[in-house]
Formats: sequence, structure tokens, C-alpha cells
Amino acid sequence: MSDLYFAYGSNLSHAQMKSRCPASTPDQFAVLRGYKLNFPFWVEKRWEGSGAAGIIQAQGSLVEGFLFRMTDDDFTRLDWWEAVHEDKYRRHMITVYTRDDAPIEAQTYIPTCSGEEQFLPSRVYLDTIIGGAQDCGLSQSYIDFLCAIRDD
Repeated sequence: MSDLYFAYGSNLSHAQMKSRCPASTPDQFAVLRGYKLNFPFWVEKRWEGSGAAGIIQAQGSLVEGFLFRMTDDDFTRLDWWEAVHEDKYRRHMITVYTRDDAPIEAQTYIPTCSGEEQFLPSRVYLDTIIGGAQDCGLSQSYIDFLCAIRDD
């Protein structure tokens, strides 16, 4: 199994990843093709109440993200943060592409719900995602897309 984790939501924040997964190290930018970002369920206890980020298959779409090198212990800790024990997300192997278009196998978390219902992310949660996108050097067009999710 790959030691790479593809982050696309609040885990783009290097500070958050370091606190959740102390042995993790930032690796590189990556793109997941054939998926789009969504917010398919509500989280009451964190982020001042917020829609939580997920990804869903969508032909012709893409999700920009970042790869982190992780230990088994890091993945165990992240499983807890991503509520795998509550069946909110499951870890999946995916293929992402680097800036040079090289394919890389990585693990990521995909929501277990259908994704049909959408919830607006809180300002603090979305700001964490945007700050992480900036930390990771995601494209300005993708950061603009994130900023447009909430225009308040």
C-alpha cells in the first residue's frame, strides 16, 4: 500500500497535518482527474458547524491537492480524524498526476454518502482549505474556485 496521502480539503493545511499526523512530510502537488470537490455532509462538532469536504466522481472534472508522505501510525491517526470509525469516510487507493503528468498511486478519503445533498462549508473551514491551498501552491484558478464557494 502507498505511503502517500492525497489531501484535498482542510488537510491541505501543513500546520493541521503536522498536528494530526506528526511524522507526515509534505511531498508535492497532484491532481485527481475525473472527480470534483463537494461538501456532502454536515459536521456539527467542528469548524463552527460546517459542510465537510469530499470528492465525487465527475467526468471531465479535477481536484487539485497535495501529497504527504505518511507512516502507518499517521494513517491510523488520520482515520480517526476522518471519522472512518463512524463510517463517514473510507480510505481508497487512487491515481493522481504530478505537475509533470506522471501518475502516482496514493491513498485518500472518500465519503461513504452519495454526495447528492450538499452543505455550505463554514467560513472558518473554507478559510482553512484556502490557506492550505496557498500553502501547497495550488493553482490560482483553483484557489479562486475555492474562494467562490462562499462569497460572503
